[in-house]
Amino acid sequence: MTYILALSIIAMLSLLSHYFVQSIVAEQEATARVVNLAGRQRMLSQRITRMAGEAARTPSSPLDQDYTTLIETLLSAHYALMHGSVGLHIPEPKSAAIKNIFMAEPYNLDRTINIFAELARQLGLSGFSGKNQTAYMKS
Repeated sequence: MTYILALSIIAMLSLLSHYFVQSIVAEQEATARVVNLAGRQRMLSQRITRMAGEAARTPSSPLDQDYTTLIETLLSAHYALMHGSVGLHIPEPKSAAIKNIFMAEPYNLDRTINIFAELARQLGLSGFSGKNQTAYMKS
């Protein structure tokens, strides 16, 4: 009887440890997706800036549909990072500190990203006039 009890305890502990390991792995995978998406944000902002810079140097080359797509992708990824995304398997941030980075001073990343995207959109629509160029460079 003691033998069966000991085996039952070992089996239960084994299942419990398996459950904990699986939950830790799932959490790490979610964190990896968030970090990957945040890195993609950096790449998208650099590509948008590079394309705008190229348009400023050669005003005859208009900003094309790829430019607009980059802006929309940047905004949708930003939304996923702020609110989570079922489709991208991105969890909603639970930490108040992370939410404050998005919504509160001194960072207010949400406002910064939206201003950047709006200026980029304006450049895509109207090109690099003197007024737009000054506004873009100030941001």
